[in-house]
Amino acid sequence: MIVHSDCWMANILWEADKHTGTATSNVLALVDWQWATPGNGIEDVARFLFSSVEGQLRRAHEVAILDHYYTQLTYHYGSMLPFTRDTITEAYKIGTTFPMMFTLFGFPMWASIEAIVGKQGDCAYEQRIDALMQRAKCLMEDYLLILE
Repeated sequence: MIVHSDCWMANILWEADKHTGTATSNVLALVDWQWATPGNGIEDVARFLFSSVEGQLRRAHEVAILDHYYTQLTYHYGSMLPFTRDTITEAYKIGTTFPMMFTLFGFPMWASIEAIVGKQGDCAYEQRIDALMQRAKCLMEDYLLILE
């Protein structure tokens, strides 16, 4: 399987609603494929969750997302997959090192991008910086649990 390796919100093009022009939940394309490599697709799931979903929200829905991922694999590749749902959980734990470290590396950069956090002094700026820091804290805590 080809892994994107940089799957986050900025590299996803979403379909626009024809009436309102706002983004829908339908993905049109993934862009920025220069880091693509053979690998385990769960790494892209992890990278997206770590970089694009608030830590507490990710934690609350992680099992359901992994269940959905397995269901979709079963739907697309048949019920004779050579692994179980439990294998997905183990692969997620094992495969999170690079996505976690890569995402943590990105937080300082994201904190300096106006399109992500706004301008310093704006009312939402501190809240967005805090949200990035909370996401980083959750990632570090979760990674320590995986290492135990």
